[in-house]
Amino acid sequence: MNNQLRPFSIRIRTELVELARVLQRVEEGWQRAQRAADDDYWDSVALNLHGFYSGPERIFERIAAVVDGSKPTGENWHQALLEQRSQVHYAIGD
Repeated sequence: MNNQLRPFSIRIRTELVELARVLQRVEEGWQRAQRAADDDYWDSVALNLHGFYSGPERIFERIAAVVDGSKPTGENWHQALLEQRSQVHYAIGD
């Protein structure tokens, strides 16, 4: 692997590990919310789902910066980021 891409790869792997942890918290919170009559568990599920969504977004931002050389900006940057990621890219080195 290219030495410049190693830190990039490590960051993405770290983010994926964190996403797995967040998903576990969502699953546990969901089970507890179904058993208990406490809205705090549902709040926890909602917050963790937001965190789960933010994880891929951070990965996409890193990919945009490193692979594409730029991240979208402006009012609709979230949508532009998704559109940028949906474009066909060839493997690095092709």
